[in-house]
Amino acid sequence: MIRSVVISLKYIGVEEKRIPKYQNFNFFQKLFLSLDFQYTELRKIQISNFLTSKKVLEQNQNYNIRICSLYSTLLLKLIQKLFLLSISKEKIQLGENDFFINNILFQHKYSKEFQFHKIVEIPTKVKINFITPTCFKVGDNIFSSLEGKYVYHSLLQSIKKSDFANQYKYFKYFPFDKIQTKIQKEKKVSFYKNYQGMVGEAVYFLDKNSSPKDLWIFYFLSSLSFFSGIGWKTQDGYGQVNVNFLDTLEF
Repeated sequence: MIRSVVISLKYIGVEEKRIPKYQNFNFFQKLFLSLDFQYTELRKIQISNFLTSKKVLEQNQNYNIRICSLYSTLLLKLIQKLFLLSISKEKIQLGENDFFINNILFQHKYSKEFQFHKIVEIPTKVKINFITPTCFKVGDNIFSSLEGKYVYHSLLQSIKKSDFANQYKYFKYFPFDKIQTKIQKEKKVSFYKNYQGMVGEAVYFLDKNSSPKDLWIFYFLSSLSFFSGIGWKTQDGYGQVNVNFLDTLEF
C-alpha cells in the first residue's frame, strides 16, 4: 500500500505566528526521531507545506499537512505513531509552534492510495500541475525544466526508493526521449538559498502506436508522481504535483 495521508493539526499557541514554508520535514524529523525512527527512514518520506492559503497560524484553528512515503511499511509505522499521539492528546512541537494532532484523514483530496491493478484503459496523455518549485540535481548541477525527459527520468529514480525497487530493471530501458511535452504555462520562482525552480502546467504524451509496455510504464510513472513528487528535495515539499489523465487506449 503506497498512499498519502493528511494530518489534521490544531494550533494551540497563544500568539499568531507566520506559517513557515518548506520547513515541515525538519520539524517533523525531530518529532519522529524522538519516536524511535531512524534518520535513514525519514529520508524516505515527503512532508508538504501547510495546506492553506492563510499566512499566519491562529489560536485553536485547524491546519492540514500531507505525509507520503513510497514504502508501505514505513508509512504504516508513521500512521500508528501519529494515531497514538492523537488519542493521547499529547502536545507536539513543530519548530517553535505547539499543536495537538486532531486526526489522520483518509478521506481528503490530498489523501490518496496508489492503485495499480485491473487496468483496462491506459492513458496516453497526462497533464501535470507543478504546485511547488520543481528542479533537478545532477551531481553538483541544479537546473529547472518541465521537459518530459527530465520529469520522467526523475520519476524512474523514485522507483529505486520504493516498494517497487526490485522491479527497477523492467523500467530502466524506457525511451524517455520519445516523451512529447507541451508546456501550457510555466514560471520560474526562487527558493532555498536562491535556487530556481519551475511551477506551472505541462501535458506529456506518447505516440498512440507506442508499445503496450512503454504506455504501461508511462502510466505507472505518471501515477506515481503524486506520491513521490518530482525532482530535488521532495522530502521538504518541493516538486509536489497534481495529475490528470487525458486520452486513453483500451487493452
